[in-house]
This record gives sequence, C-alpha cells and structure tokens, in this order.
Amino acid sequence: KITYFDVTGRAEVARLCLTIGGIAFEDERIAREAWPALKPTTPFGQMPLLTVNGEVMAQSTSIWRYCAKLGGLYPEDPLDALRVDACLDQFGDIGPKFVPILFMPDGDDKEAKKVSAREEIAAPMAALDAWVGRREGPFVCGESASLADIAIFHMRNTMRGAFGEDVTENLANITASAEAVAAMDAVVAWQSR
Repeated sequence: KITYFDVTGRAEVARLCLTIGGIAFEDERIAREAWPALKPTTPFGQMPLLTVNGEVMAQSTSIWRYCAKLGGLYPEDPLDALRVDACLDQFGDIGPKFVPILFMPDGDDKEAKKVSAREEIAAPMAALDAWVGRREGPFVCGESASLADIAIFHMRNTMRGAFGEDVTENLANITASAEAVAAMDAVVAWQSR
C-alpha cells in the first residue's frame, strides 16, 4: 500500500514503477486535514509511506528503489544500478531549487523565484542531459526503461507544474527518455484513469 496526499508528488514514481511492473497495490490518498493525526504515527514524520506485510516504510527514494525492483525497473547489473542511482542523486540536487515554486502563491515573488530557479538548474540539467545521452537508446541504461527514466518523466512533469511550461524542451536526451516513458501503455492507462 502506498500512502500519500491526493497529488502526484513524491509518491508518483513508486506508483508508476508498480503500475508498469503490473504489481497490484492499494493507492491510499489522504486529505491534507488528516495528515496532522497521521504524522506522529509515521516512521520519520513524513510521506510517502509504503506498507508491506504490515510494516510501514518511509523515505521516498528508498520506496522508489523497492518498487522499481518489484516492477523490474531497477537494474541487476551493478554498473547500470550505479547509473540509475547517480541520476536519482542529481534529482536530489536539482529538486530543492524549483520544487518550492509549487507551493508559492501567485505574484511577483513567485515569478522572481521562477527566473532564479531556471538559472540555478540550467547547468545541472544540461549536465544531466549530456549524461543521459551517453548510452544508445532513449533510456538511461540504453534500450530498457529503468527507475531513472520514470524519475525523469516525473521530474519533467513536476517542472512543468512549477514553471508553467516545459523547461526541458531543449534537452534532447531528457525529452527522449521522458517521451518514451510517456508512451508506455501502462503509463498512458495510469494517467488516463
């Protein structure tokens, strides 16, 4: 069971990994007003949560890896696993520069933050794009989709929400990875539900 708010947020990558892998799961979405009562019962006072055989787990990236392993999206090859983890770590560096925009009220401060965030993420996003393009095929690990590609897809969608436009459109390798994930039948079905 995945527990999170009724938004994509930090749970969507795990949801997609399970969906792509054909793994049935309960998608528990809680109202924001229910969070204060739930928070002290969680392992680290945060969500998403993953419940497996009654044991509640936390930390989104760890949950992503677990779900990706179940869904066949985490490489067994240690070098490919390193590639996936490096990509996830790069997102960990980039995300804090733009995710706060999602929670800002509209106005001049938000517009100024969009401008400064675009400047801050330009170089690390270009580096990520070049890095993703090192392999043959549309995916981080070549011809097979992995957790990294699901995360790229989600990050691009989150950026669109933050900036109000696609700030990755000139990043050919990130775009190719995200578009290949977007075209997967399971992803299309998940997003159209």
